[in-house]
Amino acid sequence: MVITYCNVNFPEEGLPNALRVSRQPLDQWNMIFQLQDTPSRRVELDERYEWLLLGDMLLKLANPETQRILARAIRTAKHVVINDFVHAEEGQHNWLETGLPGWMPRRDYTFVTNAQTPFRSKSWLRVNHYDFLFNRTKAYYAGFPFHGSPWYYAGRDNYRAPPVPEDPDAKRRIFISPCRLYLDYQRTYYRKRLFELTAAYAARGYRSGPGRVRNGVLDKAPTGSYLASTTDDPLLNFARMGWAYDPRTKKARVDLRSLKKWAGSRWQGYSPIHNRYYDDTFISIYAETLEYGTSVVITEKTYEPLIKGHFILPFSTQGFIAALKKLGFEVPAFIDYTYDDIKDDERRFRAYGKEVRRLIQMPLGKWRALWRRHVALLSHNQRLFHLRDYHKLPLFE
Repeated sequence: MVITYCNVNFPEEGLPNALRVSRQPLDQWNMIFQLQDTPSRRVELDERYEWLLLGDMLLKLANPETQRILARAIRTAKHVVINDFVHAEEGQHNWLETGLPGWMPRRDYTFVTNAQTPFRSKSWLRVNHYDFLFNRTKAYYAGFPFHGSPWYYAGRDNYRAPPVPEDPDAKRRIFISPCRLYLDYQRTYYRKRLFELTAAYAARGYRSGPGRVRNGVLDKAPTGSYLASTTDDPLLNFARMGWAYDPRTKKARVDLRSLKKWAGSRWQGYSPIHNRYYDDTFISIYAETLEYGTSVVITEKTYEPLIKGHFILPFSTQGFIAALKKLGFEVPAFIDYTYDDIKDDERRFRAYGKEVRRLIQMPLGKWRALWRRHVALLSHNQRLFHLRDYHKLPLFE
């Protein structure tokens, strides 16, 4: 049986013509169907289909004409799924308590989320937890034979997760800190703080914002060229570009005119850090997608270093490390993860920052000894991706 579906992502500017498939090249559902070995066919909104799949950013849609078109499609579809595969900001799922926007018809919906936080199902809503980002990371490094290339600009030549080296003598630096700043809506207050904290230790590791950046920081080029230098990083030039943070709301104010002038703003999609940075370092120090609040979500920011065989020190919401351990991953006792238990965000970050400084300042010789002692732990975390099957969605079975 072939599943027929229409996948509607958030339409640019909310205009009706943005609902066309040709205007929405990114189709994560096609990846999902292939990983489940479910034959599928994507069609336009005005064709016949069984499943209507809506990205949850559509809940913010304000264009009245587009609302009317989608409302009609929602009424006639056999199944309607509201999906979130990234969980990009705290509070984006408040609609689960406050209800759907008034333009959306009242009917039975299914919600698919990548969040680890449990959500209660309702009489009109069935909740499914689906670890899309675990699947995507596993598929990327396993070279899953997709029909067509789902890798947004990394191309068909997939990276491979390197084996965990038993001898770490070749490692010359301590840490990777990819402090990627999500511009526009993403609250990256603590990510910026982490970037500033690691500035004093730049000679001991690699750190970066999004895209390809200047000397000595991370290159995420599709060619995989090591330490290539092409464009300025906006995080390095934050003030010069006229941007600011509001410490109260922890939101970034971005001058969109200056953003359009930055070459890196044209880059988008899945772009893993080159393996050579992992070959050269011991630990990934980074801020996860959610930095504060009550939700927990594990993204590629964590799955990447785990499948590469790295130690990790993530800053995220309270209980993040606990959720990761529930999935079977292991963390070493020599790293103090007690910050994960602290509810207050500022206190949690201060405790986290203290551990960042302690670990970065440890000498290379000590890191090499700790590495040798924990090779089995690092290998265990890497093997979980190969031993565990792709997470399945029961909706289509």
